[in-house]
Amino acid sequence: MALPIWLKCTLLVAGSVFITAICFLIQHYINRKVAQKDYLRELQSNAFRINEQRFRQLIENVSGISIQGYDENRTVIFWNKASTALYGYSEEEALGAKLENLIIPEPMREIVIEAVDRWVEYGEEVPDGELELIDKNGNIVPVYSSHVLLETSRGKEMFCLDINLDPIRHTEESLRKSEELLSTIFNTAQDAIFIKNTHCRYQKINPAFARLFGKSEEDIIGRTDEELLRPDESEKNLKIDRQVLRGETVEDFLEKKINGDVRFFHTIKVPVGNEKDNITGLCGIVRDITRQRRSEKTISTLFAISNAVNTAGDLDELYKSIHKSLGTIIDVTNFFIALVDNKKKMLHFPYSVDTMDEDSSPILDFAPEKTLTGEVLFRGKPILFKELELASRGAANRIVGTVPLIWMGAPLVIHNEVIGVVAVQSYTDPFLYNEEDLKVLSLVSDQMAIAIERKRTEEALKESEKRYRYLFNNAPAGMCELDFAQGKFTRVNEQMCRFTGYTEEELLTMDARRLLHEKSAESFLKEFGKFASGEVPGDKAEYIILKKDGEEINVVINTDFSYQGKKVTGARIVVHDITELKKIESEKMAALNIAAEHEKLALVGQIAGKMAHDFNNILGVIMGNTELSLLECKDERIKKTLELIFEQTLRGKNLTRNLVAFARDQEPKQEFFRVSEKIDLVLSLLKKDLEGIEIIRDDQYDMPELLADPGMIEHALVNMILNSIHALTLETEPRIILRTSCAENSIRIEIEDNGCGIPSEYLDRIYDPSFTLKGTKDVTGSYREGVKGTGYGMANVKKYIEQHRGTIEVESEFGCGVKFTIKLPVREKELTPEEKEEIQKEVNLFNQRILLVEDEQAISEVQYRLLTGDPCNHKVDIASNGEKAIELFNNNNYDCVSLDYVLPGEITGMNVYNHIRKMDQNIPVLFSSGNIEFLESTKELQSSDPYVDHLSKPFQNKIYVSCLHRLMEKSARNRSELL
Repeated sequence: MALPIWLKCTLLVAGSVFITAICFLIQHYINRKVAQKDYLRELQSNAFRINEQRFRQLIENVSGISIQGYDENRTVIFWNKASTALYGYSEEEALGAKLENLIIPEPMREIVIEAVDRWVEYGEEVPDGELELIDKNGNIVPVYSSHVLLETSRGKEMFCLDINLDPIRHTEESLRKSEELLSTIFNTAQDAIFIKNTHCRYQKINPAFARLFGKSEEDIIGRTDEELLRPDESEKNLKIDRQVLRGETVEDFLEKKINGDVRFFHTIKVPVGNEKDNITGLCGIVRDITRQRRSEKTISTLFAISNAVNTAGDLDELYKSIHKSLGTIIDVTNFFIALVDNKKKMLHFPYSVDTMDEDSSPILDFAPEKTLTGEVLFRGKPILFKELELASRGAANRIVGTVPLIWMGAPLVIHNEVIGVVAVQSYTDPFLYNEEDLKVLSLVSDQMAIAIERKRTEEALKESEKRYRYLFNNAPAGMCELDFAQGKFTRVNEQMCRFTGYTEEELLTMDARRLLHEKSAESFLKEFGKFASGEVPGDKAEYIILKKDGEEINVVINTDFSYQGKKVTGARIVVHDITELKKIESEKMAALNIAAEHEKLALVGQIAGKMAHDFNNILGVIMGNTELSLLECKDERIKKTLELIFEQTLRGKNLTRNLVAFARDQEPKQEFFRVSEKIDLVLSLLKKDLEGIEIIRDDQYDMPELLADPGMIEHALVNMILNSIHALTLETEPRIILRTSCAENSIRIEIEDNGCGIPSEYLDRIYDPSFTLKGTKDVTGSYREGVKGTGYGMANVKKYIEQHRGTIEVESEFGCGVKFTIKLPVREKELTPEEKEEIQKEVNLFNQRILLVEDEQAISEVQYRLLTGDPCNHKVDIASNGEKAIELFNNNNYDCVSLDYVLPGEITGMNVYNHIRKMDQNIPVLFSSGNIEFLESTKELQSSDPYVDHLSKPFQNKIYVSCLHRLMEKSARNRSELL
């Protein structure tokens, strides 16, 4: 059925108000479907500008048009009467309900929710179209649905226009009523609407069209464009009109200058026919799209800036992209981005383009009264400074740099915090920017702030991930990630591989529980089982791990559990190998026991020293008189008695010497000497006792010299060889084998005999003070009668070896001899090439001035060569006592002090340290000592002085140099931070 011309023309007007969308839908289904959907949405958007009271009266009472309003969460905030009629829900039932729970069928709900969310979040419009919705009773309701999203003071609100298609298709009465409504719309539309006849004369226009031409309706009706427009404009319009009269729909965009302002218009012209489908004229709509064009450019710019976050390689590229994008909507010849560094109280300019000022140095004083940028930061809103105000501020020195003719800036705001400013300015055109440009810059600045913050966060995240990867792969601890569902590792670092002996591929494919010792596995499962009862296991536990080769290592595991919801799914694990720590703790306990023993024996030492002096005097008198009596004695019986007395006085002398040596805690003196020569000396001293015993020597050629206390080593060798001599007293073919060698940076001394050996049940007691198997303790008859021991010989040997950071081991089987193995660390007189290369990589400080305080000449010579040679090349002064050390320190400027704790004379190392600290609180001091009392007190000293450290003698060359440099670098860093 054909419609009246008036109805067809009016339907094309659709869009000036929200209801116009209905007319468009009617035209879409009834007429030629010529109205454009994009145009409809724009007309719908314009409808919201109508007076709110008139709008509400209209949409609340209009029938046949279901209009619903929803907030960002799809909650109903508006429900007109037509919606009640269409869907069956009253306004009270609908308000506050969710869109998807009212009229959306189940299969469509997720799609609708996602589409609305994307429209609200990203501006991706929901397209108009036919839908099959449901009413309150679950019946299908076919509708044509149109949508519009509005920004209001309450946030984003979406309005939906739903038209029941059945009444439109079948009810002619609804068209008649619509005709009356469209007539009203025609006259109130904001767009210019006109109708021409086949002679291109205006037959009807609306008030908006008259306003556009600046003429009355009477001045336009009956005239042609030739009579109203410039020749070029009228000629173009006539050409288009003829196309339309031939049945075409023509869309055109034109640019026109009105009152000096460039305006943009969008024109649509369609043919109009009668009942017989004959073309009787044309209808056209002219819309001012100037604001839309600007908005489109602005939106395009916002999109470009948003997209630049993903395409820009770094912040510099992002700034350039922002500059280029912003240049499409405003002049950015002079442009800068300023960011605030709140920590440093500084304003810096990461990006600046300026035709006058090239200096973009940071500004420390950016108070609002001194800088334009500071003014924007202080106010927190966009500002446009014009010529007069800028000239005034410039005269008062309230502008940094060249004074512009116009300046415009907007704050960069993230989470209500101003992080910077974006600004443009001109030195040549005082009218380059206006309030509209300021609004545009303000709008774009929000997106810029988001983009910059996202990029900064992205770069910070990349840096954080880079640091994490570096720390993960290079951490001294083992690190791994575990998936509980699979029971396998998903990631392991190199240290974890080194800890376990497995390759990365092996660890990632194996059952993680295989790593745990049986007892540890039970403990882990018990701990993990706490999740079932709602408990949370501890994040730190100690386990035993089985390496690939079967070796057991002690570890401490720190665990950070991963959750999916409330279910634990895995863990991030840090593994610390504490095997050495356990060993050290064990050694520490042993050392503490020794220290306690030393403390207990300290008093014995003091008493023993005094008693030894007196007792030796007594023995001397007895020995001297016994010797004199032996010379004069002729009675064999008496002579035997005197010989026994003389023998026992010698034994008493040795007992006194061993007792004093054991009880006293003396720091070893250190000299370089050859072990083989020391063995030669001991064998010479014991030459008489060694008669009848085969001595076999096996000395490695080119053995390095040993840095040790020669007296202690000699005493140890004497005691051990004497023990072998005693053990061979009943052997028919006595033999002692002495071997020396050097391997793994240790000098090895072996003393082996084929004597009586040591019963296995006594092997762990041979180093106990006063323990002996000789004399009255010889229950096995292994020694010749008259062989006796003091019980302190091997105790002293072990003490001497441990004081030199060495070890002693024993192998023996009763009746088959014994073998003792001593290992003492080698200390070279200079660094090896490998150590030099390592130190070269570690050390950052060279040519420093160092005071070396050391009374042992052999040690000081080595340390001097280490510090003055390559790669350190330091300048070193040596002091052999405390008095000389204080004198040198007072007269020179040093970067570090290497200080021996035990010094000859009345001035100790601690006295020197206290003097240094009175003069200089920050110079690093490295103590070196083997004194047990000092090693215990040094912990307290380090807790109060960050620039002090210590090394226990003896120590390796590289460790000494590295420790000294670490201490100097720590002091240097702290001084630079203070500056």
